[in-house]
Amino acid sequence: MYFASLCAVYALFESIGAFGYLLPGELRNVVTILGSRNGGPFGSWRDNQYCPRSTYAVGYQIKVEQSVGSHNDDTALNGISLVCANLDGEGFGTVSSGFEQFGSWYGIATCPHGLFMIQFNFRVEPYLGHGDDDTTANDIEFICDRSPNTQAVIHAPEGTTWGSWALSSACPLNSGICGIQTKIESYLSHNEDDTTLNDVKMFCCDD
Repeated sequence: MYFASLCAVYALFESIGAFGYLLPGELRNVVTILGSRNGGPFGSWRDNQYCPRSTYAVGYQIKVEQSVGSHNDDTALNGISLVCANLDGEGFGTVSSGFEQFGSWYGIATCPHGLFMIQFNFRVEPYLGHGDDDTTANDIEFICDRSPNTQAVIHAPEGTTWGSWALSSACPLNSGICGIQTKIESYLSHNEDDTTLNDVKMFCCDD
């Protein structure tokens, strides 16, 4: 029931064009920023975006281009969207700090009821060198928590498998992920090596 209600809220916001809506950052009490340990070097940081006040990330989905073959340009992870809800599980839509044009959005992964996301694990292919097909970011998963001994790992479907995983630090006690910022390389051209999403930051709030 919890998962179904979140999916219904997500579908409503997407249908009315509110996908990626945000409130200004000054309305959130950000206590720390979680950075990746393995982000890629290409692109520029998009605007940070936040769940509404007193809500937190309780799920996510990813936009991924699956392998296009050895003679084409792979881009892998193209976008990340967070699902926002309050501590009672009431959904408040989604936020996304930009995404590129390749691939598709896949299914939502959600925390068990009562938990919210506090840490992430990021899969990135390091720079391969001139002439090779770089993909940089390939996949991401999150750790959900709220109190000791209640952790759960959630992993949205269809991430790609190039590169290695690196775990971020975690939100401080009594805080959770409330916002996101992504580093994205915009489309270059048909004949160049596009990498799209390269890096990510997550914001932890306690309000």
